[in-house]
Amino acid sequence: MKSTDMKAVVREGGLARIARVPRPDAPAGWVSLRVLLAGICRTDLYAADGALPVEEGRILGHELVGELDGGGRATVSPIIPCAACSACRSGLRCLSPRMLGVGVDGGFAEYVVVPEACVHPVPRELPLRRAAYVEPVAASLAVVRAPIERGQRGLVLGHGRITSLTARVLEARGFSRLTTSDVGAPLEEGAFDFVIETAATSDVLDAALRAVRPGGVVVLKSRPPQRTPLDVARAVQKDVTLAAVSYASFEESIALVAELPVDDLLGDSFPLERFAAAFARAREPGSPKLFLTLEGGA
Repeated sequence: MKSTDMKAVVREGGLARIARVPRPDAPAGWVSLRVLLAGICRTDLYAADGALPVEEGRILGHELVGELDGGGRATVSPIIPCAACSACRSGLRCLSPRMLGVGVDGGFAEYVVVPEACVHPVPRELPLRRAAYVEPVAASLAVVRAPIERGQRGLVLGHGRITSLTARVLEARGFSRLTTSDVGAPLEEGAFDFVIETAATSDVLDAALRAVRPGGVVVLKSRPPQRTPLDVARAVQKDVTLAAVSYASFEESIALVAELPVDDLLGDSFPLERFAAAFARAREPGSPKLFLTLEGGA
């Protein structure tokens, strides 16, 4: 076994498997992190199952906390700019970004390399599970950037952990008139000033367009693995604003995750070698956030 090898979960031969791969070198402007804990989310399962195409041999995983060479801890923004397009050259948002664990090798491994600009230090006193949960918090906090206002009637539409997290993040930012609902529950037509989808299926989007008032806002925050039909005629008829959001500030999200009540959403950690058992449990309805670790597991 070479000292430059490392363990990783890769998508290879039509399935996800544990493999030994070369430890990556960090090119200029990139940094290496030793992965301490990595969270499992729907995107990772889509990639593992083949619903989200990835290159052969791709290392999966995009939610993580790791240790830098100097000993500090950091989390990672998983959207990797190409550094070559006209927007990147102008210091603007990349036109063709890639996602960690999908377009570039990710964090289900002993080590990961990412652009320095994507690295966000976290306090050492922040518990590891919370530090590895910054990315979902940043994705939920992004909804505050949509044209919605405190005091408005809001609906968080979906089910499970991400729906609950989004509602908690909004409540922490002063949104007090919130309802959470699964798509199958009865909803009054036009009852809400804004609706946030947390699982972008065609049924969820149809329910959102029914539930939002004329002139209201539907916030799109999910990343479905395939294109999702949208009833454009209904949206136009109701003068609905569609607001798509990606991530909030990771610095703000790090501060928020330290105080947000999320312990009940966070579950066990599994050794990397037991990723298949972790993935199977993560697919179960109502599963908490699960993690992969190189250091034992619970």
